[in-house]
Amino acid sequence: MKIPGGYILQPRAWDESDAAHFSPVVREIWFWLLRNVSHKDYKSCKRGEGFFTLKDMQDGLSWSVGYRRETYSKPQLTKSLRRLREENMIETTKETRGIRVTINNYERYQNPENYESNGERNTKEMRRKREGHTIDKNGKNVQEGKKKRKRVTFKPPDLNDVSDYFAELGAAEGEPGRFYDYYTANGWMVGRNKMKDWKAAARNWVARDQQRLINNDHGNDQTVNEKSGTDFGARNLERLEGLFTRSHAS
Repeated sequence: MKIPGGYILQPRAWDESDAAHFSPVVREIWFWLLRNVSHKDYKSCKRGEGFFTLKDMQDGLSWSVGYRRETYSKPQLTKSLRRLREENMIETTKETRGIRVTINNYERYQNPENYESNGERNTKEMRRKREGHTIDKNGKNVQEGKKKRKRVTFKPPDLNDVSDYFAELGAAEGEPGRFYDYYTANGWMVGRNKMKDWKAAARNWVARDQQRLINNDHGNDQTVNEKSGTDFGARNLERLEGLFTRSHAS
């Protein structure tokens, strides 16, 4: 019995790409788009195109936590689409009732004829290993080619871990949630780079918040001091005027 609904192709080379290490929300929306764009020309959509709303994406990517239904926020989805555009993986056009999305190179990646078979892959792999070594003049094997750089992956923290760490730092109530929501919405990015140490970001967050409170307290103290100085000067002026009046009366 055949599986209904058709299929999409996913290259094994995906794991070697930068896109494989995007934030979870970006990866999820990418594969959701691949599954939901048209696989052939249909009405106003060409092959590799689809017309969606942010609500469609929220519903399609929702998940359950107990009896509670969770969804990605619209800012998260908007930023994820922008990231895919920046990586030249999609193109988007805003229309009256939604967004038209075009998957770039859809035909190339969804055409089985463009993939080598497992047999071809194994043959090339054996050839690469065989040709990847040479013999130097001393008869020693020398590995040719560049070594692959080890990729460091980042796993976003759990909200409970964030709350515990903020408690250790003595942060104000509510700061863990604001910190978590802010960096989740930004794909756990610092500037344009993936965050490597969320605890360092948390320490900076708390330090900035505490410095802001110190600045506010300093401003309040200064206001009180200025008011006290004004009152003291007014009392001195009244005393001098009284002395001057009594001097003339005598």
